[in-house]
Parts: sequence; structure tokens; C-alpha cells
Amino acid sequence: MKSITNTLLLILFLYSFISCNNPRDESTVNPQQEKKAGIQDGDFKSTLERINSVLDTAILNGDYETLLKYHTDNVILMPNFHPAVRGKKELRELYKKDKKAGIKFHAFNGKPEKIWASGDEVYEYGTYGITVSSNDTEHPYAFYGSYFMIWEKQPDSNFLIKYLITNLDHEP
Repeated sequence: MKSITNTLLLILFLYSFISCNNPRDESTVNPQQEKKAGIQDGDFKSTLERINSVLDTAILNGDYETLLKYHTDNVILMPNFHPAVRGKKELRELYKKDKKAGIKFHAFNGKPEKIWASGDEVYEYGTYGITVSSNDTEHPYAFYGSYFMIWEKQPDSNFLIKYLITNLDHEP
């Protein structure tokens, strides 16, 4: 059970980069796709959809460097069954452990229920489902839950993840 709980923790932490319902391309993230993620039309919802498309591809490919680009330096992540992760440096260390543990995402789906803005911050609340495996699991496991995320608008008009908290909507 401890192995499953640890895997669940790693899964939910990595899934902290939830996405809107967009078609998923499992090819590697390319610079043109990332360039499209920047704000272009002043509409933060469409900008977040573009960013989430980049993050979707990065998650499915285990591309941690791309994921790190979309977090503030002082990001705070509060995943299930794990102490808060504070800052990009701590996040990078956790990604290294996840990579060593063989974390692999097989599928995931995020559905924002509410998105609103105030000043330079955008708030997002929604639900997610995920299927993942690791070196410690015999087969993929599926989970679902809710999340709350704060995006911060940057001087270049891009958005970065500033804060994220997740919870399971079921007993593990």
C-alpha cells in the first residue's frame, strides 16, 4: 500500500499541471508550439488553453524542462499526500525523483469549471482524471479529483503557474 500511496503522491504532484480539454499531440514539444502559448489576443482564457496544450504534451512526454518554464520562481504546489513544494528549485528536485521512479502518464483529462481574473492573476478551479504508472506498479492506476490554481501574468504577457492545490474526490 505504501508503494501505491507514494506513486499516487507523485502522480498527483505531476498532474498539478492540469489542462483544459484540448486535442492532445503526443509528439515532443516544439518551440513553435511554445511560441503560440504566449498571449496574443488579450483573452486570458484562450491564452491558458494554448499554454495547457503545451503542458499536456510535455506531461505525456516526461519533458520536465518545459514544465518548469511555466512556473514562477516562487511557485507553491500542494499535492495530495506530500508536503508543500516551495520554489522552482525544489520542484526540479522532485521531478528528478519522479524521473528516477519511472513515472509515466498514460492518459489524463482536466476540466476547468470556473476561470476568473483579478489584476495580474487568473484563478482556475476544476476537476481532473489521470492514469499513471511507475517502476513500483504492476499496471497503471487511475485517479480523479479537484484542483485550484493561480496563474500570474508576466511582464511579457505570458502566464505562469504561481500556486496549485489538488485533492482526491475519492478514498485512495
